[in-house]
Parts: sequence; structure tokens; C-alpha cells
Amino acid sequence: MQSNSLPRFIAVEVGNTRLTAPLHMELQQQLYALMAACDKTKLQLDETLVKAWKAAIDVELEINKVESASLITKRLSELDDVRDKYITHFFGMLRQLQQSPVKAQKESAEKVYYALQNYAGIQSESYDTETAHIDGLLHDVEKFATEVAALNLADTITELKGVHKTFKELSLQRVGDAVATDLPTSKKARAISDEAFDLVRRNLEANYWHPANESDKSVMYELAKRMNKLSADYASRKKAGDALSKTAEADRTREINEKLAPMYAHLEEANNLPANSLSFTGRTKEKGANQQYELAVTNREEAFWVRLREGHLVVVKKARQGAPKNGKSRSKNSPSEAKNHGTSTVKPKTTTNESPSASSMGEATVTPKG
Repeated sequence: MQSNSLPRFIAVEVGNTRLTAPLHMELQQQLYALMAACDKTKLQLDETLVKAWKAAIDVELEINKVESASLITKRLSELDDVRDKYITHFFGMLRQLQQSPVKAQKESAEKVYYALQNYAGIQSESYDTETAHIDGLLHDVEKFATEVAALNLADTITELKGVHKTFKELSLQRVGDAVATDLPTSKKARAISDEAFDLVRRNLEANYWHPANESDKSVMYELAKRMNKLSADYASRKKAGDALSKTAEADRTREINEKLAPMYAHLEEANNLPANSLSFTGRTKEKGANQQYELAVTNREEAFWVRLREGHLVVVKKARQGAPKNGKSRSKNSPSEAKNHGTSTVKPKTTTNESPSASSMGEATVTPKG
């Protein structure tokens, strides 16, 4: 390659800064491998910078090993599987018992299910999120101890409590073990790697301006080109992963809308809203039995929050002005406005300036069809 065919300068790109921890570690390893495969004398890199970069990558690797290969992590995975089975069994039995020909059994199953149904599906959540939601489930199910016992599900809840307690104790132990290893947090290790790589790439870019000869300059150029291609590939992998997440979120929004849709008609009638004007925006807040859903009104710049209570939709409060007219919205979990796990309904304050439709929403309840 002739000197006149080479660019005046090179720029080694940082790449996607929002990669997951495993992808970030992999990228750093691959970037280092590209550099190591070159003749270091031609790159003219400061050896101290190179060693610091390698040491930072090794720390990231060690953290990933600790997180994925520890015996406690393996045991936590096993316990989580058991937790999931109890939760699946509990809600599965509640669904079946709602079809029972025995009136008392059917009514008890419906009462418990409608109060706790927002916990159904928590088995697919991350450890920390699922653990928090199981705490909420076990708290709320105590209010229905009589019904749960009558449905022969008390043992299921008792055993879930035991497994859940063991899971939480092991989780704390894993945190302690991580501290004992004297390793930095994943976030801190990642920042150190990024800083070390930044110094190496800047060193390479500077050396390109003053190479010992044209051959060295060519090697630096090819390395920069390969590094940028690799970073772009990892960015594409991250983008593909994000696309899958968006698809999953769209599926979640559709499923919630399908669950709420049978209750819209009576809510529209009770609040003098046009037929078929309500839709789920995709926004939720609170968790478990207290979960709330934001509904938008077609062609109106307003929205309000509803929640499920004993099989009914209850309007909690007017949510906001400027809601999308098509009833669609980017999904967003808003910060919780209530700290308790109870089931009390928050009614909106009525002022003289409030529109009739907004002020009348505080008491509306809807019974699902069929």
C-alpha cells in the first residue's frame, strides 16, 4: 500500500457504549486480540498502556466468571426454578377452580385470582425483580388465608415461602462472597477498561501521524479499520437485541390490552365516552396487586389510570393532558406514587375547574363480560 493511498489520519471508534456486561467484555477481548496479532514494534504503542488495558480486561473476565460459574449462582438458579413451579401451580389451580361447579369453590377462586392476578407471569422476570414481586405476593395473599385454605392451596404458599426465604439468604451470601473476592463492581471494572482502551486508541491515532516508516503506517491503518469493523459488528448485535426487547414489549402491551378490552365498553358508558374510544397506552405503574394501567381516549388529549379490583376496573385518577390521540404511547414504568402494598383506591380531587367527565371518574367500576 502506497503512502498516497492512506488517509491523513485515523480514528479508532469507541463503539456502542451501552453493551451488556458480557458483550462489553467480549468486545474488549476481541479488540485486544486484533492488536496483539500485530507487530507491536510497528504500532509503537506504549507498553505500559497495553499492559493496563490487558489487566482491566482480565478483571472484567474474572467478574463474569464469578457471576456465572459460582456454586451459589447455580443453586440460586435451581431454587428459582422451584419458586417458578409453585407460582405456576398456584395460578394454574386458581384458573381451573374458577370453572368449578361448586359455587363456594368457584367464588373463592375468582376472589383470590382477581386480587392477585397481576402477579401471574412474574416467573419470567429477573431474579431481583421476581424476588420483590414474590415478597408482594406473599404479603397480599395473607389477606385471603381463608379462601386459600378452602382451595387446598395453603401448602403451596407455605412451601413457596420456605423456598423464597432460602433464595433470599443465598442471594445475600453471594453478595458477601463477591465482596470477599475484592473485585470491583462490574460497572467500575467496565469504566476502567474503557479508560484503558481510550488511552491505547489515542496513542495509536497519534503514532499514525509520526510513523517510523510507511510500512508501520500501513499496519496502524489496517488495525484501526479492523477495530472499527469489530465495534460496528457488536453494535449491530446490541441493536438486534434491543429490537427483540421492543418486540417483547409490544407483545406485553397487546396482551394487557386484550385483558382489559372486555371492560372498556361499560367504562365508556359510565363516563359518557364514545364507544370504542378507550385503549391501553402501554404505560403502567405500581406492581403486583396494586398495578395500574393508563388508558387513553381517542381524539382527546387526556388519559387516566385504572386498576383491577375484585374483577372490576376502577378509575384511580386522571393521568395527564396531552395523551396521544391514537391511544398509543411508548411503554414507561412511572415511579411508584404509593409505598404500601394495600388495595386502597386513590380518588381524584374534584375542583370547580375540572371537566364533568374527569371529575366523575372516581367511582366507576366495570364487570367483565361473560
